[in-house]
Amino acid sequence: METEKKVNIKEVLLKEPEFVRGSDLDLFFEKLNDELIAKLKAANKNQDLPNIYQLLGFHNNEEFVTKIIDYFTQLHQITLSTQKQLSEEGKDILPISLHDIKFVDELIKLVIVHGIDANLPQTVRIPTEQKQLNAYKESNITNSIPKDTVPNFKVLETVIRSFYTIFKPGSSSSIAKDDYLRKVLLNGPLYSNVYIGLVFLHLQNNSFASLDLLNEFEKLQETYSLFVIYTLYIQTIKEHSLKAFFLNKLALLPLERSNGVISLVDFLLGVRDDDQIKMENLNRVSQTLLSKPSKLSNTEYLTKLFPQIIEALQSTNRPILITSMNQVILDFFNKNKLIVKDFLLKPVLGVFFNDPVKEHSVKELNDTINVLVSLSKTTSIELAHFITNYKENHQFYLNLWIYALFLKNSHIKKPLRYDNNGLKDSSYYEIILSLIKSYLNITGDFGALNTIYLNLANYQHADWKYQIDLETNLAYIVVDKQQDVKEDLRITTESDTDKLTKVTKVFQEMDDGIDLFIEFLKLLNIDDVTTNTFLNRLSSWIRTSKNDIYTENKTNTDTNLINNENSIFILQDLKFLEKVNDNFKSDFVKKPGAILNVVDELLDYISTAKDEGTDLTNIPNREIATGGDSDDDSEDESDGENQEDLLKDVSNDNTSSTFNILIDLLLTVLDNTNVMVLLKYKDTLINIKSKLAKDETKSERLGKISNQIDGILKSKPTGNSNNKLIDSIKYDEDNEKLDNIMINLSDPLVPIEVHGLHELCKLIQTGTEVITLSKVVDLQFQFLRNSDPFLYLNVIKNLNLLLRLNKEKTLPLILDRYNNIKKTKLDDILKIGEVLINFIQELNELFVGKIANMIIESCIHKIRRHDTLDTRIRMSAMSILGVCLQVNAIGISDKIPDILDCAFKILQLETTEKNSFLMRRSSIHIIHDLIYNSGFQLFPEQFSPEKTRTLLEYVKSNDNDGLVCETTRQLLEIIVTDQ
Repeated sequence: METEKKVNIKEVLLKEPEFVRGSDLDLFFEKLNDELIAKLKAANKNQDLPNIYQLLGFHNNEEFVTKIIDYFTQLHQITLSTQKQLSEEGKDILPISLHDIKFVDELIKLVIVHGIDANLPQTVRIPTEQKQLNAYKESNITNSIPKDTVPNFKVLETVIRSFYTIFKPGSSSSIAKDDYLRKVLLNGPLYSNVYIGLVFLHLQNNSFASLDLLNEFEKLQETYSLFVIYTLYIQTIKEHSLKAFFLNKLALLPLERSNGVISLVDFLLGVRDDDQIKMENLNRVSQTLLSKPSKLSNTEYLTKLFPQIIEALQSTNRPILITSMNQVILDFFNKNKLIVKDFLLKPVLGVFFNDPVKEHSVKELNDTINVLVSLSKTTSIELAHFITNYKENHQFYLNLWIYALFLKNSHIKKPLRYDNNGLKDSSYYEIILSLIKSYLNITGDFGALNTIYLNLANYQHADWKYQIDLETNLAYIVVDKQQDVKEDLRITTESDTDKLTKVTKVFQEMDDGIDLFIEFLKLLNIDDVTTNTFLNRLSSWIRTSKNDIYTENKTNTDTNLINNENSIFILQDLKFLEKVNDNFKSDFVKKPGAILNVVDELLDYISTAKDEGTDLTNIPNREIATGGDSDDDSEDESDGENQEDLLKDVSNDNTSSTFNILIDLLLTVLDNTNVMVLLKYKDTLINIKSKLAKDETKSERLGKISNQIDGILKSKPTGNSNNKLIDSIKYDEDNEKLDNIMINLSDPLVPIEVHGLHELCKLIQTGTEVITLSKVVDLQFQFLRNSDPFLYLNVIKNLNLLLRLNKEKTLPLILDRYNNIKKTKLDDILKIGEVLINFIQELNELFVGKIANMIIESCIHKIRRHDTLDTRIRMSAMSILGVCLQVNAIGISDKIPDILDCAFKILQLETTEKNSFLMRRSSIHIIHDLIYNSGFQLFPEQFSPEKTRTLLEYVKSNDNDGLVCETTRQLLEIIVTDQ
């Protein structure tokens, strides 16, 4: 049985065409091969290449180029016809086969070399190595321009006109729109070469190459490709006038195209080539966008730039783009805060606050929320404060809360949501709550919770409101005209039914608001915040209730009571305190100091009750603080009258009840807190004991509490015990911080995780004993593996922070992972390389000694493992060595022989392996970095200037990679210039 032969793509491409179908394209390529391709191949076998025009029977360049254009015109028409036929037959295949496409490539090369280059001055041409790299390496008749050829601008004009006809979109038919050959030519090297010819003619004031034609020609190409093309021109073309022209084009491109900023980010960060981005590239984006083109005023520039930044921020599913835009915004903010306020926040928050009041569509509102979600990923606390304080009195958080309430009440679902655990279903209001949480965690402005609490049942704004679009099931903003109608009709009275409905609605909205607030506290998951909120509301309840406002209204009707704002807040406080107690009781003992301070303060507010003849010691306790049920308040009571009964009952015995609540809180702390910790609050305990002393004879319970406080106060630590107490208190405080950090690190929201990682670094900076530096580094590395750039770029910053804090201890921990190829993933090794590069650049001239040797030896060890390591790891190590030479070559002079040994051996020995050209390119850069930094002064004897030049000359002449040859040639020019 014969073994089946494997198909080799290279063999397929090298075979002669197999014309078996007899289609128009087959006949065309058969004719092309006979008349042109076969003759060129035969001529290439001769040692002395003949004149290509004479060989093929043409008198000059113009006749030859005309024939090539004619071939292209025929090919274009036949290809369109073939596409139409395939479409009618319902066949979804390419009109030109993989085998035949190589003949198209040959035609393209002939046009570029003989139609463009032969008719341009040498200084205007794109260098051969840059046109298509390896495709032009071999010297053959196709690439050889006869020496007697004189540039003819008329021929150049003919080429441009002919291919502009092919490049521009055809008719409105689907076949013309999906022109296969047009796509091939636009995406290949032909467009960039034809365009350079057009620009040259334009700068020569050629009447054909008008500015309008130039603009139309530019519109044919996508924005990303123009960034690539303009950069190629600037880097390779020698003609200064053309370089200046394209520098100006490159500066204006992000503003002239609607997707200019997004394409710039994709280009500079290499998003289309690599999922992982580098810090230096992120900084390049920011530097580019902060550099205003000279032809524009500041206002013109910012007016054009920021709408694109806002649009980019709406793309919440593109984390790399969001990370980049946040960096740009932060740099603008550090430069001038008013720029961010006027050009970013004003249009975005104008919709969010609806100022001025007008209607906004579903898209406008949804885009605005997306921008706020993206901005919550900023790394700057100051910028986050700036955003949330755009309006005073926590209006930012209040608007988010009102929106969340509306969405929950409307039962709006958002089908899909991503977090660290993958894809899941969620309600839209949960996303808004998460947004509030993100901003609160970044800013630490938890005082906003009080503003939210005072508006728990606030479902809409004064003169505008949200409504649901039935088609999209999403919210939009409308102007509330209902109040205006009532005023116009002078409607001032309500029926009893309306009043009762209003009362019932108020109580229902109160319950809904409290439930959502409790849900938010659970989502926030910060013990300190929960406890402080509880204590603040307890204090408010006691202070307000003490005034006994309700007793004045006992004879009023139920519906009049609802108009008393204080009565509503007291009932709200009562319901809230019970809910908090039910859900968070165990958290209270974690804040003994706060509870003792509140008890101490509030005992003063109820002490006047004795003077009015109220016995504080014999009233039954409602046990709100300890989780007991209230006889007068039931979850099932939604009827307005029952709610009012509850309100009256609470007013009657409030003073005695609040006293017992405070006593229960006091006992909770005394019974569940270590004596050594309680001694920290010695003065507060003395105050509380003195305030209870007048009543302790009337109550056995108060007497026991007084004795318990006495026992605590007599436990007086001295000397070493006192130091242990201080250490213990600090340890407990740090441990509490660590607990909160670990909660943040397990949060599904990326900004919260990033915040936790920052706080972890701040904690270790204090010299804490609750966690070791090694453990902190471990935790950072766990998140370095994450694919979200916002997360892993912040981890890189944190690791550099830890290196600055203690490089002697941190660097070995990082290098352990960098060197452990078996356990550390490829992407993580590359990210660690970024950490090391940033560290080296920060040290600058201090990069010497043991620290430098550790890094260099790790890199050299990786580079020498050419048989076992991925090329990308070795490339990363080469990049690190290059940075070492750039920042302080003289400081690491003892390691230069080893570094050069790696570079020279790569150039000499690694010439055949797959992707070895990448290592040869990096080797040339290593040699360049050293020569550029210090000439040949630091070169050891075994790598003398003569040996170096000899090797470079050999590489330039013999390497099979065009870019290696070009960079080597440039390096040799530098060497000659320096000498």
